[in-house]
Amino acid sequence: MRPLVLVPVTALVVLWSVALWLWPGLPERIPLHFDGSGTPDRFGARTIANWFLLPGIGSAFVGLFAFVLPPWITGLARRNASYLSVPRREEFARLAPEARARAVQPVIAMLLVLAAEIALLFTTILVGTARVASGAWERLPTALMFACFGLLVATALIWLPLLRGAVQRELEQVERQQPETGRDS
Repeated sequence: MRPLVLVPVTALVVLWSVALWLWPGLPERIPLHFDGSGTPDRFGARTIANWFLLPGIGSAFVGLFAFVLPPWITGLARRNASYLSVPRREEFARLAPEARARAVQPVIAMLLVLAAEIALLFTTILVGTARVASGAWERLPTALMFACFGLLVATALIWLPLLRGAVQRELEQVERQQPETGRDS
């Protein structure tokens, strides 16, 4: 799992690199907010706070998904499995703590991938904001924003069967290790 942590970290580096790269070329007025169609509906001065707030918010989300939730979920799996919503919950709760921790690893991997995708979403919004600020675009492209959100949803949906399979594998391993009982001699 350790190499996968590099994915959101790399995405964060890209986000902040793009923010720093775009900063010098921004005009004195920049869009601060966009409506649902991607049209800017609030402008403000080009200040460090106004420009770097978006990468800061993105970083907070990436931190939550990549560095807060994974150890919390793994800890819950080890100590308080009944609080997790997983397939075959009651059987999952009877697994050994390490088996439960292994079974939630697909969720941890999904969170790391989602964290990277969130950073890339914020990077896309940042680039779009700079393009609108410079007059190159009138608004953020709606299709691009929907594609970014669609990617997040698709990632979550794709990973659900992996979680089910991981729980199933751990349960089957326990069943194989238990001596067979109730068989006629």
